[in-house]
Amino acid sequence: MKPNDSSALRWLSGSIAALGPALLLVATVSTARATPELSVVGGTGVPGSTVSVTVALSNDDSMSASSADVNIAYPPDLVTFFPTVSQNCAVDARLVGTYGVAGRVQTPGVLILSILVLGTPDPIPHLGNGPLAICGFFVNTDAPIPSTAPLTIQDPGLFDADGNPLDVDTMNGQIVITNATPTFTPTNTPPPTNTATVTATGTVTNTAPSTPTETPTSTATNTAPTATNTPRVTSTATPTNTPEESVSPTATATATVTRTSTKQSSGSSGGCDIAPIEEGSSAGTLALLLAPALLVWARRRRF
Repeated sequence: MKPNDSSALRWLSGSIAALGPALLLVATVSTARATPELSVVGGTGVPGSTVSVTVALSNDDSMSASSADVNIAYPPDLVTFFPTVSQNCAVDARLVGTYGVAGRVQTPGVLILSILVLGTPDPIPHLGNGPLAICGFFVNTDAPIPSTAPLTIQDPGLFDADGNPLDVDTMNGQIVITNATPTFTPTNTPPPTNTATVTATGTVTNTAPSTPTETPTSTATNTAPTATNTPRVTSTATPTNTPEESVSPTATATATVTRTSTKQSSGSSGGCDIAPIEEGSSAGTLALLLAPALLVWARRRRF
């Protein structure tokens, strides 16, 4: 039995020795995958504009990180960060309500930024992989074009829920400064001309629409309205023409006419003697007076 036991032991030892490099490789890969990484990602801008710079976390597969600190160094002759941090930085939308930002500008060219848990929640949340915070950097108006402003992470810090530091890797970024407007030459290309020939084979039958044989019957009764004309004023008075004045042609005239003839004598010359004649005819005198009165009465009767 002893020889057999010795053989088994030697075989087991040889197997472990053969598997040793493989086990070491697996352990090394597992350790590399477990190391989270903090990165800073810049953008592109023109002088006088503001560029968004994002701080992100990746490779935190175990969801261990609960807070982070980064110092971002930048060239102040190209870009500027204006305080305060609370006004020019903000957490990503997925962390709003749970996390906040804090920090300050330590010296011109270095931004100290912290991503912290708000309050004292239980349990403490985790950051998770993805964008953590976004900050705005101003591109100086006198920055040369083109140029590049490097963004370098200094003194990175990543902590678990108990405040213990975690291993962390970093990746730096940059801001690219370009022209205000791109330069290009537009090319006007005329639209293509379609020269395709289409040949259609077939029989087309035009069918005229049928004429309806139904004769519509329409009975219409027009009733003329009866109009009643009512005079506005009805006069039943009988006009009576009354002469202005009635004159009765009754006139009484009494006239006495006396005619006197003087007898002239010639003495002894033998002339004729004329005897005086008296006419007292009242009938003739009355007729002369009545004639004008009758004429006046007749003229008034005309009116």
